[in-house]
Amino acid sequence: MLRYWKLIGIFTIIILSVGTYYVQAGLASNNYPDFSIQKISGDDKAVEDLTLITRYVSNNHSYGDYLKITREGSVYQSELSYMDRLTGLYIDSEIKRLQKDYRNFMRGKGESIPTFFENEEWLVHVGPFGIDYHETSFEVEMLDKNTKDVTSFQVNIPDKNYQYMNIQDVQMIQDELSIVTRNFYSGGPSQSDTEEFHVYRVDIGNQKIISDDVIYSNEGDYTGSEWTHLGEVNSYSSIGQEDYFVFRLDYVEQDDRADSSMHTRTEYIAYEYAANELVEIDLPDKLKGIENIVHVNGSTIYFIETKEEELQITAYHIENQELNTIDIQTTEEVYDMNYFPIVKNGNMYITNFGDEGANVLVIDTETEELLYEGKVESTDQQSFKDGYLDFNQIIVE
Repeated sequence: MLRYWKLIGIFTIIILSVGTYYVQAGLASNNYPDFSIQKISGDDKAVEDLTLITRYVSNNHSYGDYLKITREGSVYQSELSYMDRLTGLYIDSEIKRLQKDYRNFMRGKGESIPTFFENEEWLVHVGPFGIDYHETSFEVEMLDKNTKDVTSFQVNIPDKNYQYMNIQDVQMIQDELSIVTRNFYSGGPSQSDTEEFHVYRVDIGNQKIISDDVIYSNEGDYTGSEWTHLGEVNSYSSIGQEDYFVFRLDYVEQDDRADSSMHTRTEYIAYEYAANELVEIDLPDKLKGIENIVHVNGSTIYFIETKEEELQITAYHIENQELNTIDIQTTEEVYDMNYFPIVKNGNMYITNFGDEGANVLVIDTETEELLYEGKVESTDQQSFKDGYLDFNQIIVE
């Protein structure tokens, strides 16, 4: 009999715990406003499959809560079921798809987009994402989608002097893997630290690194008053086939009088995977500012600028080095904070944030037509003064 009483006690505790969880989750979500996408002009079909993943941060809290916003309204992570919360709204939708479709292969792989590559035949993972000086190899796993066979092997990293490195991209070109990393080196007491972009090319058949190419190093860029910061541009944009890895050089100058530093200009460089060489990107001066919003899709780099009720998109085509500009007139002011653009199926989707709300714009990049103009609105417009939306992801089904 005692055994049954123990089971009843355990069951009661579970019920009370689950009940407490949902009560607390409900109370937490009630502290945040509801949001939805509202049309100003255009075709509703342009956003019928659009979901915005963002985080609402109250001015009274430093963290806030993740939520998804559609035309129908919003759902906070704290309102999800316990099982749905385990996957989290903050996890990239591509990673969620892989975890659903290739559950066994994805087990223990982490959630960093740059460590994956996928095409019609292969799903590849190279890890870990972050490697410190104690670790000396990449772990490679390749899933053959047709046979379901998995090939696993280690490759030793030839460079042993790094302090740490991060994987920026993985590409598969015929029977080779290209692993792009950002390596950090300690300069010591009298020297400046150094950052480098490396491309490690791996022969899949022999399971060995066949080359380690430094495609850029800022060693020597430090002059005492000016230095460069390296930044990746498209490493998180896709796990599919890419022709280029695009990165930026931000030049910073020390202002001794103000005891501060300021950005002076930005340059962009593209590494072409197939040719294993750098491609110069020659831009007009107005596109070399750090305030420009940049997005890479295929072989095109998009620069986005705003001016009140006007949006200007400049497309730079790497292959032929041509520029073309798209001028978009909007009905309402285009805000200039927290830009998040993506291009999918020929349309550019843009969200951003300002003190009065958030824009939602859909532009056809071929016809240069504004297909949809909308806003993220709240049931309480004071929400945009009491906090802000930190956009994390745009999902177009």
